[in-house]
Amino acid sequence: MTTGTSPTRLGRATAAALAVTLLSQLGVARPADAADVWVLRATFEEAAAQPTAKGQTIDELAVFDGRIWPGFGDWGANTGPIASRPFVLATGQLEDRSYTSPSHAIETFRVFGDEMWAPDTDPLGDGAAALDPTGGIVEVSEGTWEHRVIGPSYHLFDVARTDDDTLYVAGSTALSGTAKAAIWRSTDHGETWEVLRTSKNPRISLTPRFVWIAAIGDVVYSQYGRKASDPKVFMLRYQDGQFTTPLASPFCSTGGQDGADLEVFKGHLVCGGTDAVTVYDPAANTVRRPSLKVSGHDVATVLDLYTDGDTIWALGSYWANAAWHKAILASTDGSTWTVATTTFVQARSVAYADGALWVGTVGSRLYVEA
Repeated sequence: MTTGTSPTRLGRATAAALAVTLLSQLGVARPADAADVWVLRATFEEAAAQPTAKGQTIDELAVFDGRIWPGFGDWGANTGPIASRPFVLATGQLEDRSYTSPSHAIETFRVFGDEMWAPDTDPLGDGAAALDPTGGIVEVSEGTWEHRVIGPSYHLFDVARTDDDTLYVAGSTALSGTAKAAIWRSTDHGETWEVLRTSKNPRISLTPRFVWIAAIGDVVYSQYGRKASDPKVFMLRYQDGQFTTPLASPFCSTGGQDGADLEVFKGHLVCGGTDAVTVYDPAANTVRRPSLKVSGHDVATVLDLYTDGDTIWALGSYWANAAWHKAILASTDGSTWTVATTTFVQARSVAYADGALWVGTVGSRLYVEA
């Protein structure tokens, strides 16, 4: 890949052989469970310098402005602030410039046209009842990286934008030392923010959270809590100035410290988590759980989703031959999924760029499929 020769022109077998040679030269062993060959392209050095294994794990990949941006950090051990350099596709190198966010982790990027937004997963400031005045969100646009303050917040997990350019952020705010699940809104491109909604039953705990938020047209959807099986969890719809509960129970289990594994795809909400994939159809107000299988084995958990608008990919784990394996599955409608490739057990995030699949792994590495 580094020679500039096209794997497509060489043919699959020759490209695979070249990739194996490159892996050998780099001292990287091909994983025994990977049927396809992956080439190491970069190690995100700032992530590798994190003091914990969780902090070193690339939990999220975003493709924007000709770059692949890594999401990482450990907001359990509080390893921020987060500084990172994206991988530049044109040069095949990490960018010289480092970008810093006052957060213990960046786990979510959202691309809206010519802008990318990244909320502070865990704003700096760790007192048990302390406000975090620096809680905010980064806007990346036209080569700039600008942090916009939202306000007192324990967590800012996700961001959405409606067709009228209104921004919404989901997380948890802190008022008088009490955490409340909260949704913020900005009608002036992130310059100022208001708290639009808080949880109905706040308690002295850091638990109450809106964990994801998404917009389809001018309708906003969000979920309180992480596990769909928890009776305290609920999903909200915000439309025409009113909040309603569209489902009797939520449809999305996102799991623990793994970000907002939810994508808007062709007018539907697609969630990846401990129920593999669940799909919400807002027009019919129904939920379906498509079958994801690899060689007849059920995908147990989806760790990450990525979409370019035409296709959606899911990085999933499955149990076969007394061991866990990883595969990437693809769908063009959210209902029918086929195996695109197998990959590293260490893979934690997926993206698609320059006509190829990419994965981020534990140990801060970035690989591309040969």
